[in-house]
Amino acid sequence: MPSTDHSNIALFGEPRADTKTIEGRAGPVTFQFTDLSLRHIRLGEVELARRIYFAVRTDDWDTAYPVTVKDLQICATRRSFEATWVAHCRRGDADYQWKGCVHGRQDGSITFAVDGQVLAPFRSPRIGLNALLGADTCAGRMFELTGRPTPQGTVRYHEFTRLVPRTIVADSLDSIRFCPADGVDTAWHFTGSDTSMEDQRNWAESTYKIFAAMTHGYPDLPDGQRGSQTVTLTFPRGLPPRRRPRRPVIELKTGALLREAAMPPVGVELHPDELPLSEKELVLLRRAAPAHLSVPIDTAPAATAVAKAVGARLIAVVPDGSDATAIAIQQLVETGSDLAAIQCTAPTSKDLQRLRSVAMGVPVGGPAATDFGQRPSLRAAVDAGADFLSWGVAPNMHLEDDETFLENARGPAAQLATARYLLGHDGAVVGPVHLRPEYTRPGPDPRHAALLAAAYAGGVLCCLAAGRAAAGTFFAATGEHGLIHRRSGATRTPYDHDGATQVYPIYTWLKLVGAWQGRPLRRASTSDPLRATLLAVDGGAMVVNLTTKTQQVRLRGLGSNTSAKVRTVAASTFDTIRHGEDPPPTSIHVTRGRADLELEPCAVVFVATPNA
Repeated sequence: MPSTDHSNIALFGEPRADTKTIEGRAGPVTFQFTDLSLRHIRLGEVELARRIYFAVRTDDWDTAYPVTVKDLQICATRRSFEATWVAHCRRGDADYQWKGCVHGRQDGSITFAVDGQVLAPFRSPRIGLNALLGADTCAGRMFELTGRPTPQGTVRYHEFTRLVPRTIVADSLDSIRFCPADGVDTAWHFTGSDTSMEDQRNWAESTYKIFAAMTHGYPDLPDGQRGSQTVTLTFPRGLPPRRRPRRPVIELKTGALLREAAMPPVGVELHPDELPLSEKELVLLRRAAPAHLSVPIDTAPAATAVAKAVGARLIAVVPDGSDATAIAIQQLVETGSDLAAIQCTAPTSKDLQRLRSVAMGVPVGGPAATDFGQRPSLRAAVDAGADFLSWGVAPNMHLEDDETFLENARGPAAQLATARYLLGHDGAVVGPVHLRPEYTRPGPDPRHAALLAAAYAGGVLCCLAAGRAAAGTFFAATGEHGLIHRRSGATRTPYDHDGATQVYPIYTWLKLVGAWQGRPLRRASTSDPLRATLLAVDGGAMVVNLTTKTQQVRLRGLGSNTSAKVRTVAASTFDTIRHGEDPPPTSIHVTRGRADLELEPCAVVFVATPNA
């Protein structure tokens, strides 16, 4: 039965059923078995793979849910693991049954095998196993492929590039071999499938995905068609010497001031259907003090009054540099609107020149792409002479679970480095950052109104600061995808049970982080970026728990022996912050420049460091 625990409402925006996680082993290799998938496959501190799972795709590329499971049997020992089950996937016309088996052996090898059958005719572009490799682990390392013969033979050599390449990294492979760490030689073997690999950083995710399509007759699957496939992890040179286990305490460190690096401006979107704002909403938005409002040009005249009322600049989003657009921009300039930038959705050289001529000194760029995967439009903007590149960021292109959302907070890091390479200089206006489904899952995400959204936003902002972004736009001002709650068709607990105007945790997050805009940045590092991350400015630090579990962290580089003030956005302060009040300050003791913190699940902690 779903839990009605108050903390679940605060964390996820809805009650949750308990998800059982089994700790598994294959000799010295550790992993978690949950939701019929393997997660966090590790050898000590070394991540071998982020996840292995089986997915049934519907005609529109969505994953078929719900999945009913029967005959689940698990045998887990200190050196081995075995699990078997039968799963039934249904969504729309999709009707598919598969038997799964996972076997972890003492020599470190792991096999995930599937036998599947179509139970009713339906259309699907792909069904099969997927292996996710962590981009942080792989980037910059070489890999070896075996597959179909080429002029160079059956073995091909490639590199996991640090920059984001085209979507498909490799195709028609039977195995991939690489070293995720020095001295750790791994190989992944695939049978019974047509296998390729793509770079999911194109969609602000933090993995490379090896996808193995079972040999069905796509796209029209006839009733009764069967297939089977396996993926196996081996160590070609044998298991390496014993590796150090993952450290329970996460080390976070603030360092020296970064030359000519400052906290990027953080703003919000303002949609036409949000206008007009009520007086209470205006007051709340003014308190949050967004640096800018991103608005479509046809909304700009009405948005100007809002921007002036809350003390924000405007980023005008325009379709082109036509006469009508140029006149609208000219009117904004003449009425004294403070334009921070102009985003053109399909910029040409002529468009950019025209817009610059009517808004002297205002950066003009584009293409305001939905995501970084729209590479041709980004390249066209660079070729047209854009001052900056702009694109949207969301964590939910492929998987919808909480852990994936939080892991993908690191997704924009490589995108920013790639944009800098394309442009030849720093300059990216990233956003909107949101949880809004852009693909096949309509409707608001309940987690937007919860702490998970604030933790995700905090993780993304750390990437934007480290990547020298020019600005970031996070969420909308009001409504289902905004900072300030508005009643709508979707009931949100506990917001709709109280007549007072209320805000979501991301409102308090933006309000607290907004006070740092323009401050010099400091170096920041983390020993485990999947669990916790850090943004450091002169006089402050933001610590983010990127998990739904309590984490122990040690914050270093705080200066002399003293105390520091802390404000926490977490379940313990949820009822305070949803009414628009700041979380109460507490004190932590700093000894020899370090402080120990216990982070609540999805907590964002703001520390006023002693040098403030």
